[in-house]
Amino acid sequence: MHDSRPTILVVDDSTETADILRRYLEMHGYAVSLARDGDAALAAFERERPALVLLDVMLPGQDGWAVCRAIRERPDGGGTPVVMLTGLRAQQARDLALAAGADGVVAKPFDLHEVLASARRYAPVADGAGPARGRLGATERS
Repeated sequence: MHDSRPTILVVDDSTETADILRRYLEMHGYAVSLARDGDAALAAFERERPALVLLDVMLPGQDGWAVCRAIRERPDGGGTPVVMLTGLRAQQARDLALAAGADGVVAKPFDLHEVLASARRYAPVADGAGPARGRLGATERS
């Protein structure tokens, strides 16, 4: 049977963070694929064709900014939302995210409800949860 749940690619080199996000998103109706570095993220992007990428900025090898730009350069990468996970100041993160082609930013340490709101905004689940209403605040892309 085909899994009709939207797939979210979570890219974070912290096993603990990635596992927390995976469990939480799966609880809320998403399929989740994990990658621990930039090269693995790009390979998973090709393989999985995710509905959304949650992308940590600080990664071994290519950083998240470079991975986001690489996704955007792919013929099929322009339509996939990318939300950056970062500990940078809100305005600095927003500026860098926009320059890299990201659709949004969630600040670390993050609130799981904010991550879920981003997931629902960009990759609504079929159970009618739909996208989150309103904006996620000043860090969300216009």
